[in-house]
Amino acid sequence: MRRMKPLIGVAVVAIFVCLLFRNIFPNIPTDVSSKFSFMEADISYMLARGGDVVLKKDLNRGSVASVMRDVSADSWSDHLFEKYRSALSERGWSQVNDDGDVWQACRLGVLATISTKKGFFPARGIFTYSMRFEYNAGTVRQCRKSN
Repeated sequence: MRRMKPLIGVAVVAIFVCLLFRNIFPNIPTDVSSKFSFMEADISYMLARGGDVVLKKDLNRGSVASVMRDVSADSWSDHLFEKYRSALSERGWSQVNDDGDVWQACRLGVLATISTKKGFFPARGIFTYSMRFEYNAGTVRQCRKSN
């Protein structure tokens, strides 16, 4: 019985390591800088269609990249949202979700999310609509499942 406990422990660790190598490591992005550049270009292309951007927040670190923009609710309309969708479609994005509150599309493992429900932005005391382009192991996996 004493020999079984260490063997069970080794087996659990071995299974954990196998799962880590099989499910997580293959999805860790190594091309984050190039994806970050294309995300910036595509969100700029989309936002050139209109809308008053009130917040910009970008992250490009390690194996994660994100580009976030908030557009003032005063400048938002259904017509503007349609312009955003068609701008992304022109650039090769494929829709993966449209549940009423968020619209999502994928391209090259990057997930674009546009909130179609306004939220309150306390720092400015205004309502906004949010857009976020993300690239990480989770988006690579999610986009792969959607295609």
